[in-house]
Amino acid sequence: MSRGRSTFTIIKSYLFLIIMIGVFSTPLFLLIYHSYSLNPVTPLDEFRTVNNFGVPDVDIDTWNLTFTGNVQNPLVFSYENFTALPSISMKVTHQCVSIPLGTGIFRGVTLEYLLGLVNPGVEAQEVVFHGIDGFTSSLTIEEVIKYDVFLAYEVNGVPLPPEHGFPLRVVAPYHVGYKWVKFLDRVRIVNYDYKGYYESRGYSDEGLLSISIDWRYHSYLLAISFLIGGLSGISGMKYTKRGKIFRKLPKFINIKFHIFTGLLFVFASMLTFISWLERTFVFQGRIFYTYHGILALISIIFLMTSYMSGVGEYILKSKKSLWHKNFSYLALLSFLISISAGLLLILF
Repeated sequence: MSRGRSTFTIIKSYLFLIIMIGVFSTPLFLLIYHSYSLNPVTPLDEFRTVNNFGVPDVDIDTWNLTFTGNVQNPLVFSYENFTALPSISMKVTHQCVSIPLGTGIFRGVTLEYLLGLVNPGVEAQEVVFHGIDGFTSSLTIEEVIKYDVFLAYEVNGVPLPPEHGFPLRVVAPYHVGYKWVKFLDRVRIVNYDYKGYYESRGYSDEGLLSISIDWRYHSYLLAISFLIGGLSGISGMKYTKRGKIFRKLPKFINIKFHIFTGLLFVFASMLTFISWLERTFVFQGRIFYTYHGILALISIIFLMTSYMSGVGEYILKSKKSLWHKNFSYLALLSFLISISAGLLLILF
């Protein structure tokens, strides 16, 4: 082979490597872009909403908010009375169990202030929120004070639109979406552990946001796993019959690099999968309830089969078996489909 042709082959190999890394990095770049795009306030027409029992028609002239239960000073507020109380304004992202719904600037009255008015009894434990639509949830008195929970009547400078919970909704900045009760008309203080609509169906009673529930933690792990898997696949192609284009890659992309990235791919994928299991089981009492979760399980099955077949081929020094290569392709393909399903959940 002439020197010029050899140089061209090397350049072609490096160029193909860069393109392939770019392809495998695409989900990660999309996530980074989307994460930063969440920082601005979400326009109301782009703000996702979830209403379990439809949007009730509220007559604001007859609506009122009652505070009852284990309190020394029960109170009833009209809309005009309530909006005249001292208020706060806070920029908060409404985070559902699976996806973020949007970021808004909410204005309302803190529950700490309201509890000071009604004066809960010494045995009071929880604040129970009742929506006009029949939806309920609760938080402990300690939580509503510690985590700055408030009752909002405005978002982004306007009264709450009907689909956002008019006339009043709970805003719990550090809790998942089902704690944000809409269409609020009654608050009760109770001395027992109340189970709301979702909590009574197996969802987390605490509902506190954490790194495991943050969609970005899970999504970044999945995207990074896919990139590592791509690197493992590229290095593996160097040693296949059809991998001539990879033969001129740098010397560090060798069999040791392939084994290392393969092991890292398995570790990162299992960490991602375990985070999904915790997230769905702890917060929703079930697993594999979405196509994304089912695809993730299929991906793990293909990945573990690929890993075990690769170990077997390495120990037996077999170069004829296609099990490892084929299951590696299937694992990467199913990962890509699973990532695409997750991105569709986030973006649409």
